Amino acid sequence: MEKYEMSALDAYLNKAYRIIILMTPSAAMFSAIVYTVFKIIGWYPDISTPLLIAYDVLNIIYTSIAIYLFKTSLAENGILKKNRLKIGKIFISVVLLIQWNHISYLIPHREWWAYAFFFMVLSVFFFDMKLTLLLSLEIIISTSISWYFNGENLMVASGQYYKPDLFMRIICILFTTATILALTHFGSKFLVEDLEKHVNYDTLTHLLNRRSMDSYLNAALRAAERIRNDVAKDPIKYTNNISVPVTITIGISEYKNGISIKEMMKDADSKLYYGKRHGKNQLVSNI
Repeated sequence: MEKYEMSALDAYLNKAYRIIILMTPSAAMFSAIVYTVFKIIGWYPDISTPLLIAYDVLNIIYTSIAIYLFKTSLAENGILKKNRLKIGKIFISVVLLIQWNHISYLIPHREWWAYAFFFMVLSVFFFDMKLTLLLSLEIIISTSISWYFNGENLMVASGQYYKPDLFMRIICILFTTATILALTHFGSKFLVEDLEKHVNYDTLTHLLNRRSMDSYLNAALRAAERIRNDVAKDPIKYTNNISVPVTITIGISEYKNGISIKEMMKDADSKLYYGKRHGKNQLVSNI
């Protein structure tokens, strides 16, 4: 079994990764359905049909990739596979960047820039400062370019409120970016560090944070062996000084992702009975 030394952040990502992977494509697919319906019923008649079809196809591709990553992200021991986190970050970043630019030219909506907060905040779930900063800069640059090339649709018409409106948009985006970066920083630094200092969270996660899966199994085997030896060294004594040696057989079940306590007990019992039928007086962790 491959060794994994897990921090609290690793334990969090191990649980949250698959949710994050599905969250972004699900939101994108919902937007594709909404825009398509709006086009059909005539609410957005100016939407380019070829661009809308391309948008829908891209969202189907995103969703397919997300489902694949979701189903193949965990190893047999329930731990996130090596490099899956990096792949997930790249996937989410690419999807968000393409979606933001595609919608900026697809939808003739002057207030589309306000959705920048939603796109940026999706990266916060990874608690990766570099990723959040990079994605925020990409969205800011993309927004600036879209305002320049598609200003007639995305900006207010030139007039009395043009400069104040532009100024307020810039301030809002800057404050949004600062807030997102602050959330990422404090989340990764203080919330995760607090998990490391306290044990009031999932017991299995707490154990995983302090030892690798196989070292934990070895510790359980050593403890069971000590118990077996301690019990076996004292024979049962009957009258007339008759002593009967004690044989101890122990079945050990290993936790795997998604297994319940009832299933673990059943697995341990099957190993126990297997040991009794094959020599007794032993530890059985594998059949």
